[in-house]
Amino acid sequence: WLNRPLRDRATLAERYDGYFHMRQEFYIRTFRFAVTANCFVHRAVLAAVGGFDARLHSGGDRDLGPRIVAAGWELAYAPAAVVRHESRGLVGLLYKARRLAGQEWVRARIAGTGLRGALQAEWQQFRRRVRRPLTGDGGIGWPDRVAFTALATAFQVVRFAEVLRLQ
Repeated sequence: WLNRPLRDRATLAERYDGYFHMRQEFYIRTFRFAVTANCFVHRAVLAAVGGFDARLHSGGDRDLGPRIVAAGWELAYAPAAVVRHESRGLVGLLYKARRLAGQEWVRARIAGTGLRGALQAEWQQFRRRVRRPLTGDGGIGWPDRVAFTALATAFQVVRFAEVLRLQ
């Protein structure tokens, strides 16, 4: 479940990134989208669903996947297809938190729900995110469970602050 960096031991931030963000099979089965950094789509399928939404500078995969499924195609997880993706360190995760908050803000603006919608979406994300390590999902020990919950909380503070900054 964890993409190991080139050195022997991953940092806490790298373990967190692997635990939360490198879950292609889970995203496909649960949310009906594939992280596009690790996704192959036929050109004809992209054309048929209108491709990526240009208004979204981030999170186009979360928009594209459900449209592909709604148009009648199926998303499939291929465990034999291996993509190497180095886990992010702390600075990379902070940038990702801000980028994801911006993504929620744009989604809320498009949906017409504004600040309230963005903050509600962020709150729902946070609840799902902290539930996973607290329940021990993913086979992690108590030290990482506590540390991942603390990191998730800190990153969520960054995300809330970014949404408020963008409004």
